Amino acid sequence: MPSKKKSIKELLYGDKPNYSDMQMNYTEADIIDSLTKLTNGKDTFMASKAIYCLGMLNSEKAIPALTFATRSNDQVLKVAAAQALKNLTHIPEAVNLIKMLLTDPDIGVRRFALKAVGISKLSDPQVQEIIKTLGGTEQSDKMKKLIQSVLDSMEDGGIDTR
Repeated sequence: MPSKKKSIKELLYGDKPNYSDMQMNYTEADIIDSLTKLTNGKDTFMASKAIYCLGMLNSEKAIPALTFATRSNDQVLKVAAAQALKNLTHIPEAVNLIKMLLTDPDIGVRRFALKAVGISKLSDPQVQEIIKTLGGTEQSDKMKKLIQSVLDSMEDGGIDTR
């Protein structure tokens, strides 16, 4: 008996979502549609995985769902959006979302937005100005160190943000 094709939700479940099976068995449109629906659902765990996966698709079509997550009141969704956006910095709308996350009131959201900038090697003058401003207002020594590291990487090509 042939095995039944797993749903996108089933492929996302567990510790290590199976992104390659997802891309092999579904069209990009189907994946984005399913992930967007999961993003808007009540299950934050599944929504955060869907948001992260949208970033891995490297598609402009993911921006509406990532915008939803960025504007959400849920910090978990915002952090997932920051992680996803690191893969989309070639899209101007994604850079705008990163700018929003860099100015978020939650320190954890700002931290992951900074990491996204560092990992992506984003070199955007407006982002750099936001980060410089953040450096002058941030209270945490750990955040100040990360901010300086990201600013340095914007000049010379990448950092280890762990």
